[in-house]
Amino acid sequence: MTIPISPNVEIKSSEVKGLVGLSNSSAYLTPTTSYQELVAAPASGVRRVSQIVLKNVDESVATVFYLKLVKSGTDYIVVQIELAPYEKLVLDFPWILDTNSSLQAKVAATCSGLIVASFVTWLGGQEVANFTGTSWADLLTVPGGSTYATLGLAVANTYTVTETVSIQVINDSSTQMFRDSKTLGPGTVWFLELNLLMGAGWKIQVKHGASSYTGSALVSWMEVP
Repeated sequence: MTIPISPNVEIKSSEVKGLVGLSNSSAYLTPTTSYQELVAAPASGVRRVSQIVLKNVDESVATVFYLKLVKSGTDYIVVQIELAPYEKLVLDFPWILDTNSSLQAKVAATCSGLIVASFVTWLGGQEVANFTGTSWADLLTVPGGSTYATLGLAVANTYTVTETVSIQVINDSSTQMFRDSKTLGPGTVWFLELNLLMGAGWKIQVKHGASSYTGSALVSWMEVP
């Protein structure tokens, strides 16, 4: 089957039951130097964006592609990657969009570019936080009576110098169950494919490596029986 592709449009197919890894909608965007909506917030429920492809199809212009999550008017996790002519980035990560969340994209310089996002109606949610300094900031707290499975976690260094960011998981007794750290350059994003099962009262926390330095984080999750 051949599907004609036009810029800045969505293409949808019928839902295929049982194929949980298969998206049933795609959004196509021709990026400009101003942010445009790539995947809109759903009218109800949530969407899981499983893959985003950023492609520079220009013959001569190398430029930075930008992708960001916008929730209730605030920016989180700004991904920026310079792509040479004909170079692409394939980002496999579960972005969970609720009715207040969308994904936007742009390029730094005018070029011939294409961005494709594949998504499906889903369940669960996504917690976001912008944080500052070396004190642990709560990103996710599992509510009473619930068990959450994490789908993916991302942490960005939004400060102007290279520094180490850290994450930790604590249980309902504040005992550390998991911890990891990574040194990130300015504007760099750390994607973690963490599949953790967390009980009621458990938390995911994030912090920066120096006072007054800023970061951004998100975690996608699903509630399990």
